[in-house]
Amino acid sequence: SGVVTGVAPGSTTITYSLGTGCTVTKTMTVMASPLPITGTGNLCVGGTASLTSLTPSGTWSSSAGTTAGVSGSGLMSGIAAGTATISYTVGSCSAILPVTVNVTPGTITGPTQVCIGSSITLTNPVPGGTWSTTAPQVTIDGTTGVVNGISSGTALITYAIGACRAIRTVSVNGVSAITGATGICVAGSATLTMTGGGGGTWTSSTPGVATIGATSGTVSGIAPGTTTITYALGTGCTATTTVTVNT
Repeated sequence: SGVVTGVAPGSTTITYSLGTGCTVTKTMTVMASPLPITGTGNLCVGGTASLTSLTPSGTWSSSAGTTAGVSGSGLMSGIAAGTATISYTVGSCSAILPVTVNVTPGTITGPTQVCIGSSITLTNPVPGGTWSTTAPQVTIDGTTGVVNGISSGTALITYAIGACRAIRTVSVNGVSAITGATGICVAGSATLTMTGGGGGTWTSSTPGVATIGATSGTVSGIAPGTTTITYALGTGCTATTTVTVNT
């Protein structure tokens, strides 16, 4: 068939013979393939990454220079979203690396804090990405960017398009639940406590029915009726409970 297959580096003489004894020859050199390219196959638009091969004296090239360029030293640059093949060539032999260039996400916008039991929505101007977090303080919908506060602390929110990311820190404020008596007598009192989130202020919606110490949480019955007791942090997070004052 005349198909030559390289087996090991070196030289060999290929001969073509007729039955009459006439021949023609050709010397062929089998070269060692370059060692594999090491480095990432994912890049962001505007980003760079270094590629290497342990085989010396090779030449770098890109199949799509308008998508991913590569310098003579192996420095790859993301130019536009798409795919390209980077080649490292020694003689007539090449090692290749498929490369994907992704759009770089924009800046994440939206609130920087969320209350326990509440939610906020984060957005990014570049579509097609996925939202995620590894922090137990929040959950987040991977498609919509809706963040739910679970426990107090901070969480890193990531918006990723391929290997390209934007990150934002969200604070979760610790207001969860008011505990204590929900009914007292006129002239009686009870102390309410807050589960999670210190440093807040207590208020009563109807002081003529019941008052409450701003920092102590002690409710005092003034007249029969109901009032809403609110515990508020300076961040704007609140929790409420209804207290009934009986005759």
